[in-house]
Amino acid sequence: MKKIVLFLFASLIVYATFLTEKDRLDREVKRLCAIDGGIKVYETAKLPAERFD
Repeated sequence: MKKIVLFLFASLIVYATFLTEKDRLDREVKRLCAIDGGIKVYETAKLPAERFD
């Protein structure tokens, strides 16, 4: 029983650490996107050859 409690406590610490790190990284991404002006998507468009020499 004591091993199970220790295992659950250790798992809780690892899980809490993971969530804290993920939240920190999510905040950093949001901050950088706000500075950059958001996400930019570029599309390559094929232009007709007859319109260009």
